[in-house]
Amino acid sequence: MSLEADIQKVENQLGVPDLTVVADPKQVADQTALGGSVSFTDALRSAITSFLENGDSIESPVGLVQNDPGAYDLPDDADIAAITEFLRERLNQPGSEVILLDPEYRFLREDGETVEENWIFRLEMPDVFSDLMWGIVPRSGSEPAYTYGFS
Repeated sequence: MSLEADIQKVENQLGVPDLTVVADPKQVADQTALGGSVSFTDALRSAITSFLENGDSIESPVGLVQNDPGAYDLPDDADIAAITEFLRERLNQPGSEVILLDPEYRFLREDGETVEENWIFRLEMPDVFSDLMWGIVPRSGSEPAYTYGFS
């Protein structure tokens, strides 16, 4: 299966078929060669799922919406299902992108994660968040994916 087909399969599985995923095939191959037990496709699935569902960080997409649902036209008692659905709808909007970072990217993640040890994705949702958002998936598979933002 091609990289594009793999990406579309993940998008369809997660209910974000219109999300733009930016991943250069050569970068995917180069990063796959770095090793680890987590494939690009699994990392992409984990990162998008974390963007949609993981509120462990107050600066994650879920955390930001949970902290002030009214700012996103959601009721104050919005549960995780409502927040996830809100984020899913926004991921399907034009302009929303999940971008695989390459090792040359100059802006360091807040917690200093490296591409050598992690699949790192940047989330852009300009109609919702102005913050930089990161999805971090350890290549080792020994820790779950996590998400946070930086303003």
